[in-house]
Amino acid sequence: MKRYTSLLAVSLMLAALLPSLMQAQPISLPSAWGQYDLQEQQGFSAGLLSLAAESSSGFTATVGSNGIALGPDYPAYTGYPSKSQYLPRVYTFFAGQPITTNGQRVTFSFDVKFNNLADPGNNGSFRFTMGDTNCNNSWGEFLGIGTASSSTFRYDGTITQDTNWIDTISGNSLYMPPDLSNPNNPTNYSFGSLCDFNGSSVGGGGVPNGVKMGVDTTTVHHIRFSVERTPSGLQVDSVWNNSAGTAVEHAAFAPVPGGAGDDHSGLPNVSPWTNVNIFGFCLFGTGANEHFFGYDPGSFTVSNLKAYSGFNITAFQRDPASGDVTLTWESTKVDVCEYVVLKSTDLSSWTSISTNITEGFQTSYTNSATADNAAYYRVEKVYP
Repeated sequence: MKRYTSLLAVSLMLAALLPSLMQAQPISLPSAWGQYDLQEQQGFSAGLLSLAAESSSGFTATVGSNGIALGPDYPAYTGYPSKSQYLPRVYTFFAGQPITTNGQRVTFSFDVKFNNLADPGNNGSFRFTMGDTNCNNSWGEFLGIGTASSSTFRYDGTITQDTNWIDTISGNSLYMPPDLSNPNNPTNYSFGSLCDFNGSSVGGGGVPNGVKMGVDTTTVHHIRFSVERTPSGLQVDSVWNNSAGTAVEHAAFAPVPGGAGDDHSGLPNVSPWTNVNIFGFCLFGTGANEHFFGYDPGSFTVSNLKAYSGFNITAFQRDPASGDVTLTWESTKVDVCEYVVLKSTDLSSWTSISTNITEGFQTSYTNSATADNAAYYRVEKVYP
């Protein structure tokens, strides 16, 4: 059995639970967000995107209808760039977070609220993605708006896809950021591949409390989105709930050898991930499904955004009557690891007291009361 870095130690001292510094580590994010708006860059219009109230924890994005998009094959939209390349993206770069060792995990959590009603006849989606520009690859999820009513994941072969930037040995597309100084640079088109996933849909789930994205302007949606290294590749999961009720939707997908999530399989345009370093959002649709708010602009607000590596113990409590201690931590319903809870009275010698399999998006263990004056707990992931 192989054991990997422990998550958290908590101390029980005179009936008080105190967190240690071994909690999942926050990721610092810039306060300004990147904007990809090809229409504005190429002078076809004033642009489809404007951002306000930017901070490291969120923004408000106003998005216009893409019905005015032009291209070299107008009005057929059969060539390159496709019409979807003109849909604006909002993204952020951050210091690379290692994801080469089993159990390494990167998570983004955030709230989102629509400030205008989405077009009920639209078959589009609210999308977000996390990736590694070093290998030009990403995992993403889209949540249906309008006539679409579920969530699903996609494993994307490329973040950018520029035929001028190809690895001559592997044949893989290389990552190239947009050249904002030269609107005619094809790289500007290829950056539109962010959130424009070219893989097949996998996994996914339903809609919490029967309230999907954009059906009202009052519901706040809460999202937790994670990518994690496992023995068979890159695992993805999300937790979606909202202010409309108590129901929680948990979607997850385990990597398939030779398929989605297997970044060592030699699939086209896929190479091993080393460091997660990009995260982004997009309202997405194709054909006639790009008028997200009808033909008028509308907006959505992302807030309370946090990023961290590792995984959190989300609660630790001591029952005042019984003295029992309960620990609850983040997990995923497709986990292949076991979670081992260890206990110490001196932070030096540790004893395993429980081995647990996943219970879903969170897992708990209760340790019966003991006579110890001080007790410390930690949780480790163990892979076979």
